[in-house]
Amino acid sequence: MKIKYFYAAFVIIAISFLTIAAIGADGSEGKKSNKDIIKFSHAAHKDVTDCAGCHTKASESISLSDRLLPDKAVCATCHEVNDDKQCSMCHIGEIYEPLMIKKSELFFNHKLHLGNPNTTCESCHKGLTEVAFSSEAKEANPSMVSCNTCHSDKAIASNECKTCHTSTVNLLPQDHKSVSFMKTHKFKSSEANANCQMCHDNSFCESCHAASTMIDENNTARNFLTPYSPHSFVDNTKQQNINRVHDLNYRFTHGIDLKGKTSECQTCHQPETFCAECHTSGGGDYALEGMTPHSHKMPNFVTIGVGSGGGQHAVLARRDIERCASCHDVQGADANCIMCHVDNDGIKGTNPKTHKTSFMRSTGNGDWHSDRNSVCYSCHTDANARPGGIVGVGISGNDMRSIKIYSFILLVVGLFSFGCSELQNDVTLPTKIGVHGPDVLVKAADSFHGKKLVGASFDNCRQCHAQELTGGTTKVSCATSNCHPTIHVHTANIMNPTSNMFHGKYIANMNWDMTGCAQCHAENFAGGISSPTCYSCHKQPGGPEACNTCHGDFLNPLRVAPPRALNNAVNTTDPGVGAHTFHLSEINDAPKVECNECHIVPQKFNSAGHIDNSPKAEVIFGTFTNSGPSRAVYNRTNNTCQNTYCHGNFESYKAASAYPFIYTADKMTGNNYSPKWTKVDGTEAKCGSCHGLPPAGHQAQSLKSCATCHVGVVNSLGKIIDPTKHINGKVDVFGK
Repeated sequence: MKIKYFYAAFVIIAISFLTIAAIGADGSEGKKSNKDIIKFSHAAHKDVTDCAGCHTKASESISLSDRLLPDKAVCATCHEVNDDKQCSMCHIGEIYEPLMIKKSELFFNHKLHLGNPNTTCESCHKGLTEVAFSSEAKEANPSMVSCNTCHSDKAIASNECKTCHTSTVNLLPQDHKSVSFMKTHKFKSSEANANCQMCHDNSFCESCHAASTMIDENNTARNFLTPYSPHSFVDNTKQQNINRVHDLNYRFTHGIDLKGKTSECQTCHQPETFCAECHTSGGGDYALEGMTPHSHKMPNFVTIGVGSGGGQHAVLARRDIERCASCHDVQGADANCIMCHVDNDGIKGTNPKTHKTSFMRSTGNGDWHSDRNSVCYSCHTDANARPGGIVGVGISGNDMRSIKIYSFILLVVGLFSFGCSELQNDVTLPTKIGVHGPDVLVKAADSFHGKKLVGASFDNCRQCHAQELTGGTTKVSCATSNCHPTIHVHTANIMNPTSNMFHGKYIANMNWDMTGCAQCHAENFAGGISSPTCYSCHKQPGGPEACNTCHGDFLNPLRVAPPRALNNAVNTTDPGVGAHTFHLSEINDAPKVECNECHIVPQKFNSAGHIDNSPKAEVIFGTFTNSGPSRAVYNRTNNTCQNTYCHGNFESYKAASAYPFIYTADKMTGNNYSPKWTKVDGTEAKCGSCHGLPPAGHQAQSLKSCATCHVGVVNSLGKIIDPTKHINGKVDVFGK
């Protein structure tokens, strides 16, 4: 019986102890703040003083360990602090403790930031003037989004984590720590306000999302790439993780995702090569034959004849045309549909129909009456089918012979009513032109000549205005000072890269001034009022204004740096090419060099200073490259980079070092080597060229002994094993 009482007493004592401990852990002591020490309101003070009036030391502070809260002397400038009867106005009870300061895990220099005339206290500390205590403000301290406005790869300050954070261990946003983040991050990244690019670039995504169109493997069942995990390393070697994207049974379940469209398979896989490994074709042409689905074997899958409806394939195509395209795709050419759905003879009713009789007639005034980009014009390409065309010609079904007859009648009538001999050499706004209507040069009019030419060629125009549209028998030139002074309507060689009239060469000769192009092709070059879209060839983001239009690889939007240079040079001996490729992608003993370390990267094509009269790119070194004791410059006379931090323009002082015993002088210095930009044979950046082995001012050591102190940076042979710890702005010693 006694043992029962003993156990009961033990349980009661244990519960009491845990309860008291829990109350103590969650009590007021753990949550104490400045609200418990003093009465204060930022909102009340905003009308009588500014931030600097109270935080007097902020403008000279260089560390967050400095005490920046106002002291008694500062308060005394407005308050009567020596009157004991007034203490309760600010102090709570008998508490006269110093205000609490939270320990920060950031490097921050108020003096540096406030020295920028465009930066105020409110730029970072937002909402304080609306609350009493800073802890009540929604953004009392700047968020990463706010910091990123300046600290980014496109702005004025470094976006390296270590620039501001004292430790990068577990430096993850709160939503990244959820168990399901790997599965759900795609939804975050597709939100309108997604800010993934603050920390990640495309190369980070590609460490998992490696498409089969971007790798060297054959992408067959026995030779394919499995994505790597960007965070799984063993002895600095990436480890394969074959179930990173798909589980191991996905071979048997992928059809469910395909039909349900839960994933876009073609992001990584090409149906013609990858899918066809299993879904093989007897004829060998996967694009046109492939594995025949069950629905394709039905007797009424295809029915031919006007009014037949097309059979089951027409039903399936209308239901989900994207599923058809997953197999019937020809790499950017016209869809396979036009093998049957094409009008070869121009006669109505003799070819397979896409629509049934009276299709869309009940709709009334559809968008094809006013919108030149209506989907109807994907097939109905005749100019007269579009808004402003000849009524009764085009979609209505009249054939091309009717159009030619109609045009001929207009021409004859026009020549009789207004002779060619009466036309002027330079016309601003003619009131009467025989063939054309009076509004042929009025942009707002439906008969404006630019609108008439949508989807059509210039062949009819050239009959009277000459091949180059410079006048001809009409003596009316299109290339006048009032109309098209800087650009001729194109010749047959405008798309021929070997011709001097190739549009790329033509625009380059005009110093890349594309304002003339925009007159017809629209401001975004998507088509405009009278010309086709430029995005048929310029498929990269930005279209004709993308970086790799002028320099880099035109076919690869990820390779925007030379080769090709602005002068089309591809050899490294040309200064426009030089060591671009090595710095951006081939360097293996240091971090890759970003473009903004040598150039001011324009925000857009027509940014000030981007396109100028100089045929050479300006070299203006960035913050990191320029962090040495003397300013970095590029010498165009001998094509050398001088005084760059990355090639040995650095100093490390003994007085500031945690390991002064290793110094033989007051400081260690690099060789401040000036590499030749156009000499890309490995000798300009070989080990020992940027600093001595060891550096000057360092105790004599053999190369093999470097790994003793520089753990994780080099191995016992002196070879760099972690490029991120070499040429990174700091000396990594003992793993720190």
